[in-house]
Amino acid sequence: MTAEIRMPLRRRGRPRELSRDTIRFAPTWLSYGLMIVFFLLITLPLLWIAMTALRSPEAYAQNPVGGFEWRFSNFADAWNTANFSSYVPNSLIYTGSVVVLVVAIASAAGYGLARFRFPGRLAMMLSLVVALTVPFSSIMFSVYDVVQFFGLINTRAGIVVVAVAMTLPFATFYMRTFFLGIPDELAEAARIDGAGELTVFFRVMLPLARPGLATLAVFSGVWTWGMYIEPLLLATSDDLRTVSLGLSFFTTEFGGSNAPLICAAIVTIVAPLIVVSVLLQRRFVEGMTNGAIK
Repeated sequence: MTAEIRMPLRRRGRPRELSRDTIRFAPTWLSYGLMIVFFLLITLPLLWIAMTALRSPEAYAQNPVGGFEWRFSNFADAWNTANFSSYVPNSLIYTGSVVVLVVAIASAAGYGLARFRFPGRLAMMLSLVVALTVPFSSIMFSVYDVVQFFGLINTRAGIVVVAVAMTLPFATFYMRTFFLGIPDELAEAARIDGAGELTVFFRVMLPLARPGLATLAVFSGVWTWGMYIEPLLLATSDDLRTVSLGLSFFTTEFGGSNAPLICAAIVTIVAPLIVVSVLLQRRFVEGMTNGAIK
């Protein structure tokens, strides 16, 4: 018999099992260090603007980065000089109108694109994607011609309609994605109980989509509050301008000669957004968590 020679096999090490605890993208100290750096990069300029808004022009001219005062009269002077008493109500009207219209239209359109199959659905979705890639500056003259054709130049309605049209592609695509994440079994159970499509939409889907609606309302509200090109293009009257336009004209008028007054105007515009974000942060995060669990 021929002797069978067996070579010793090289034992391979058992692959180490990786778990969520062993997989780390970076050490803990590095993660906290980066977060602190980003926090300082965001917070320090805001603190400098707030401190400068409370200083006198003479003290700022002597030392731009040092010193601290309590000159609250700068806010009243900036409010009156920049004509914010007219611009702030305009921005509130535009923001409220755009948020209501965008949330209403985008929720219905997003639900239809997510749950129904109909001719032209793919073309409609492709058109939304294309609209997301087109900047407003490339079509603003065409938009001006269309708005002028309908007689909406120098009107609040024209500004609101254009703002809604520019926000809807993203809003519709976002709400479609959110509705796709809601289990369809809930809608089927409501249909089995005899509910119609409108009842399913208003009684089942919209309550479950509250986190998405809240997120969309915040995004569209912040964008509308700070919009600049649309009112600049469509509103020639000073009575229709927004706070962003008012701040731009105010800054150009002073040309940096009175930095504390300019900083006071900036704080006046940004402060409402910061206050609303802080007040709604906890509910917003809880709503997003509940929506994810559902």
